[in-house]
Amino acid sequence: MNRKALYVLTLLLTSKVLYAESISPDQKVAFKKTKGSSIELHVFKPEKWKASDKRTAIIFFFGGGWTGGTPKQFYSHCEHLSKKGLVAISAEYRTKKSHGTEPVHCVEDGKSAIRWVRENAHLLGTDPNKVVAAGGSAGGHVAAGVDVHQRAGGAAGSQQAPKQSNLRRSELLVAQVERRHATTGVTPSHQVDGVAEHSSTGGGSPVT
Repeated sequence: MNRKALYVLTLLLTSKVLYAESISPDQKVAFKKTKGSSIELHVFKPEKWKASDKRTAIIFFFGGGWTGGTPKQFYSHCEHLSKKGLVAISAEYRTKKSHGTEPVHCVEDGKSAIRWVRENAHLLGTDPNKVVAAGGSAGGHVAAGVDVHQRAGGAAGSQQAPKQSNLRRSELLVAQVERRHATTGVTPSHQVDGVAEHSSTGGGSPVT
């Protein structure tokens, strides 16, 4: 790559980062609490949004090789899709740098995020049976891992059990965002020390 092309590429990437920094979500909602902190969903809502809506929700999981990353990676995607009428969400999840966790716990957090969105659809103005999971790099694995878990019957205990086909679109979305990563067979653990998942009772707040 010659110097001019490298300069142009650097300028484009810098512009993209600066633009992402200028975007902010409409709402941040804690969906899970750990020792001393909480994990949040960064929510982007469309114009004329109402809590009584039954909109499609899409949840993005950031990349970072399981070790780091930020939800800001998908702020521009969320902003764009919210303008198309979706409730778009960029989710936090624990990583090795932030919480000293392993990949299985990242997938567990992805599962918790999907569960919270479904059980609190009445607060988000979404349809619990229209939830799409997507992501890039490790986040693509999180989205795909959640899909695998759902197909295996992982949502059997939910009060609003989704239809079997709810997350099938995630395969397409994951492929579009990060084509290099395929569906994984990671099986999330059912419990992580120091973590409490949200119950559908409690008005949308995570359980401490």
